[in-house]
Amino acid sequence: MNKEIKKLFFIMALVCCIMPRAQGSPPSLYAFSAKWTPFQFQTLVFPLFAPVALFDCDTPVYGIDLTLVGSQKKTCGLSCGLLSIHGDHYGLGVALASGGENNYGLMCSAVNVFEGCGGVAVGVLNFNHEEEGTLAKSDNLLQIGLFNHARNGLQIGVLNHNPNALIPWMVLFNCSSRERSNPPPPPERDNTVEGTK
Repeated sequence: MNKEIKKLFFIMALVCCIMPRAQGSPPSLYAFSAKWTPFQFQTLVFPLFAPVALFDCDTPVYGIDLTLVGSQKKTCGLSCGLLSIHGDHYGLGVALASGGENNYGLMCSAVNVFEGCGGVAVGVLNFNHEEEGTLAKSDNLLQIGLFNHARNGLQIGVLNHNPNALIPWMVLFNCSSRERSNPPPPPERDNTVEGTK
């Protein structure tokens, strides 16, 4: 009975701490604030869907990032977790599923979804997702997996899709160089002569 009361008190305290932050950004609980940290641990409290971490997710991690479920703005070093979302990832990452803005290291996950992959993505499914007609923040360097999708770079896998390659759908291997953006049209010329209006 005593353990149940402690659990109930902990959940109530957690709810009270989270409620004031719920107005603006997603609610989160973190213990410390710093310019950077060598170690980060974070998870998601499922009944409340609130991230709980040692440091704020905007604090850069230069070392080890253990994320059960959560996101980190910048990670340089080792990143391990179940579901990890990164702003910028530099180093080695191992997760069940990972994604974010840029991967500049080696990411080993069942599913990898990044806007830009200047590093290596190894997984069952690899997606380098960028809007059509825009350039990614970084080129896709290398994807190794069963199914790979990117608009540029080298892909090695059972099925590879690259709409900018000579043959967009290829088995085992596909590649293309970075897509070139079309330059914007020139501004319209004003042909009126001053004083002739």
